[in-house]
Amino acid sequence: MACSATGCTKIALGLWNLIDLEEGRLSRCDKKGCDHYEMVVTRSGIFLNLEIPGRAMFAKMAADGSDYLEVATIGSTALISHGKCK
Repeated sequence: MACSATGCTKIALGLWNLIDLEEGRLSRCDKKGCDHYEMVVTRSGIFLNLEIPGRAMFAKMAADGSDYLEVATIGSTALISHGKCK
């Protein structure tokens, strides 16, 4: 979903993430390749909070990967993604 002051619309970005909890790294990938970001991981109950400092992006995922939520911003638009980890 892309959400702005006028509302939200469904979009397909063609992106996926590779999350390496041991290395503390999130990689955002598309058909051209991957960009790698250091992340800070904190636990909150059964969830892990993934913060990407300086990138206006964060994610929350169930520790077992069964649920995933990501919020990233581009300008004043918020991109909201839901999914599961494989």
